Amino acid sequence: MDCLLREVMSVLRKAYDLGRADALRDAVAILGAEAAAQNQDQPAPSAPPSSRGRPAARARARGRPDAMTEERKVAAAALLAEGRMSPRQIAMEVGVSPSRLYRWLKERENAE
Repeated sequence: MDCLLREVMSVLRKAYDLGRADALRDAVAILGAEAAAQNQDQPAPSAPPSSRGRPAARARARGRPDAMTEERKVAAAALLAEGRMSPRQIAMEVGVSPSRLYRWLKERENAE
């Protein structure tokens, strides 16, 4: 770690002298990844997170899960087919917001 720390500090000094913010970010990312790897006993990534690209970010699948699950879609479709309830009532019945139900209806309409 001492060798890596010296190397990162050298990069930081050069970057500061040149005013290169991107080099600073890369050096901090490398140092942070190394520290995290030592804490978790896992190997550090060889490249900073910014260089791994969008495919890796998409693969992580972060964010809130969709409220309109397949079960809710089936229930909503069945209630819509009956025609006895308004979309707002159906949304309350299946447990989603009315705006989410309307958005799903629009997606379903566009798919057909």
